[in-house]
Amino acid sequence: CYMQIKISPFSSPCSENEFAQLEQSFGHSYILIYSFLFMLYIDYISNICYIQVKDKWLSSHRQAYGFSPRIYNSFDDLIYMVKDLRETISVNNNDYHIIRLLGKGKGGYSYLVQKNSQFYVLKQIHHEPCDYYSFGNKIEAEYNDYNRLINTNLSVPRMIDIDFGNERILKEYIEGPDIATLVKKKLMKENYYSQIEEMAQMLKEQNLNIDYYPTNFIVQNDKLYYIDYECNSFMEQYSYHTWGRQYWY
Repeated sequence: CYMQIKISPFSSPCSENEFAQLEQSFGHSYILIYSFLFMLYIDYISNICYIQVKDKWLSSHRQAYGFSPRIYNSFDDLIYMVKDLRETISVNNNDYHIIRLLGKGKGGYSYLVQKNSQFYVLKQIHHEPCDYYSFGNKIEAEYNDYNRLINTNLSVPRMIDIDFGNERILKEYIEGPDIATLVKKKLMKENYYSQIEEMAQMLKEQNLNIDYYPTNFIVQNDKLYYIDYECNSFMEQYSYHTWGRQYWY
């Protein structure tokens, strides 16, 4: 009836009242159709934005931290892990409030945490695959490596507590920019290069290598700190001059 009236109202079998009702019905249908299409459009745009933000986030962190794609499994896994911690996390039955995620390495996630107005770094060991490094017992390795490093003159954050059962380490918080950020912003000083050269020479003399990637180093009051505990027996191919130095410029 509606089409007949639109084409030839005088030949239509519909009355004027029926036509008015049909007009109203079609008007409502148009609104529903347009609303549905608008919702699809919003959903489409939202998905595009999510994918772009997700990819940009992953890309920026891989660039900053130097991780292979397999280590950063997914943005969703990271969000899930943060939610799963439910704002507090314990080390040997002592609760700490989670402030934010600081970063992730091949061995664990590091969080800035707080207790009684004091800030700490809490490292949660993970067991995600790494295609270029073989692990044994990670939490024991962290403990042993820390004890090796404190017997050198290397400046490292103090280990405050360690929870072997939950594989968590509580560290002193060294506040300051990391070397990767300073390199990117072209804010490096000759003093920082002198310090890392001295560190590398001192560790070589003690038959030790550390992870010289620049995200593992923090500058506080112009002093360089190695904030990771990983160390290994010295091998020239993983030394500062052979491997690490390229990332400091």
